[in-house]
Order: sequence, then C-alpha cells, then structure tokens
Amino acid sequence: MKIEEAKTLRYGSHLIHKTKRNKSGNLLTVKVNGIPKTWKTRPNAIRIPAKYGLYEYFQIGCGLTDKPVDSHIEDWDIVK
Repeated sequence: MKIEEAKTLRYGSHLIHKTKRNKSGNLLTVKVNGIPKTWKTRPNAIRIPAKYGLYEYFQIGCGLTDKPVDSHIEDWDIVK
C-alpha cells in the first residue's frame, strides 16, 4: 500500500498482510481502529492504529511519527 492510499483509510477499513498468516493458514487481516494520523510538516509520515482479535492493538506506518510503529505500511494491502 502507498501513502496516498493509506490517507484514504477510515475507521472500520480492513487491511491484509502480504506474507503473515494466522493459525488457520489465511493471510492476516486487521481492522483500522481509528483515524490515520498525518502531519502537515511531514507529508511522508503516517501512523494507522490497527486491531487484531479482541485484545491485540498495534501501529502501522512509515516516516518520522510521534510514536514508534510496529509494522511498515508497505507490508499491507487494502481489502477491497
């Protein structure tokens, strides 16, 4: 996924990982759990909150963000 595509994400969108698989062998699918954070002074930075399962939360993003990201944005695609 590119930064332009990531900026169009909204709460409730679903993302799929390109290589990671869950226990049943399907590609890992997560839900966007908030509004993607962008900065006016850093147009190449984005941080997307994501949720997997009931209790697992993490950040997807790239660039210089205010918090560390757990996964890079290029490893994910938008579920259509």
